[in-house]
Amino acid sequence: MTAELEAGLWVVLSLAARPLAAYLWPRMQDIAGEWGEALEASAPWLHAVGPFYFSLLTGAVLGSRLGIYGFGLEGSLLGGLLGVVIIAGVYGVRQFRPGGIELPEPPAMDKALQDELRWGFYRGAAAGWLGPLWLGGLAGFGLAVVEWAASLRPWNSSVWKEPAQWSALVRAGISATLYGLSSNLWLILAVQTLIVVIWGLELAQNEPEAGNQE
Repeated sequence: MTAELEAGLWVVLSLAARPLAAYLWPRMQDIAGEWGEALEASAPWLHAVGPFYFSLLTGAVLGSRLGIYGFGLEGSLLGGLLGVVIIAGVYGVRQFRPGGIELPEPPAMDKALQDELRWGFYRGAAAGWLGPLWLGGLAGFGLAVVEWAASLRPWNSSVWKEPAQWSALVRAGISATLYGLSSNLWLILAVQTLIVVIWGLELAQNEPEAGNQE
């Protein structure tokens, strides 16, 4: 089996994992018994780490395409500069809320990290198929959109009206852009972590003020 084909199988498994779990888990909870809670807690991490780690371990996706190593200084500096601009933008929007814009709550930190590992795997696999890293980043973003749509089924719900659901696509787009510039996973993780921290920090600071005004 070629590396590209194996990477493709991991991608299919990862994309199918959530819809399959949503279908099967209600039918398996009685079987799981007292282990059910532990399985529910560990499943998101298994979904995030499993394809990333095993595709790297078997050589299906190279570490350089995942962004673990092999990135250049110039690209990392450009990505870092863009990351600073994005973080400043998040801070500004959170602090001043231009136009009275309503922002969703930030994702939990563990969910944000899980998302980044899955998206990083999609980008790395796509880069192995297509060649240029920037093209892999674009295709990886497309796979993230497919995963988002398969999980939320937006054609059957009111998800279009929920900003919290769209925020995942915004974060995926930021990651893909940073990957296209730097192919540096560590930089992407640092920027996205700071975004979530600042997003949540500003929200926490605004809540007491709203309570005092009441």
